[in-house]
Amino acid sequence: MEKELISIITPTYNREKTLIRVYDSLCKQSYKCIEWIVVDDGSRDKTKELISSLINQKNKPFPIKYVYQKNSGKHVAVNKGLEIAGGGYVGILDSDDALFDNALETLMGYWNAMTPQEKKEFKSVTGRVANAETGELIGPKNKLKLIDCSSLEARFVRKMGYEKWGLSRTEVMREFQSPNIEGLHFYPENITYDAIGRKYKERFVEDVVRKYYLNSSDSIIKNKRAVVKKIIIYGYIILMMYSIIFYTILKSFSNHLSGWQEMGFFQEEGYHIS
Repeated sequence: MEKELISIITPTYNREKTLIRVYDSLCKQSYKCIEWIVVDDGSRDKTKELISSLINQKNKPFPIKYVYQKNSGKHVAVNKGLEIAGGGYVGILDSDDALFDNALETLMGYWNAMTPQEKKEFKSVTGRVANAETGELIGPKNKLKLIDCSSLEARFVRKMGYEKWGLSRTEVMREFQSPNIEGLHFYPENITYDAIGRKYKERFVEDVVRKYYLNSSDSIIKNKRAVVKKIIIYGYIILMMYSIIFYTILKSFSNHLSGWQEMGFFQEEGYHIS
């Protein structure tokens, strides 16, 4: 049986020192039918030179696509990667992370075990993440080896808000791309995933697939200023979303009141709706 192509998208910004870790990780995969898409979000280091040298290798183990864009944010870079992805399945692998050697084969095993109809109901098969240095699992261990539910249920009901990584159907990710708003360099991933969760399920498995470099000098978790900024922006976006919803409801109610007034429902003396 011919294997499905997997597209691995790596959005990156000034990560020339850790990108080779991603590349080495993909080279070691037991599942070989992959392509690597590197979307450079306006890097000012030697990212372009590094990726160009890998592309120009004579016997590279998989195709590599490189795209450069002006600094616009990770969500825009992911959108760009999705546009050119050739695989039926896609994984978003950050530029400072790595996969365990059997990660892709493990996740595709779960996908291949589904019937065609079952596949249509799911967005992704999602595995666990472990600390690269200690091997310790990120988050508590689940009693169930396999859980089928939405990302919303996983996070809010089952309390599975810890780090995870999975392979998604490319068509689903394209259906729910993050908005490309000029000047907005950060868009919370959870907003997109929550929208997907209202339509599709995820299959959560206990297999460990991704390495998390918690203590890396390049780790985003060390950048406290960036984290605070993201929290503020996230809160602002949510506030604006609820403001729009509240305004829409208020506008609709006002229109109804005006219609009732014209129909003569409010004719008592001293009662007037402007």
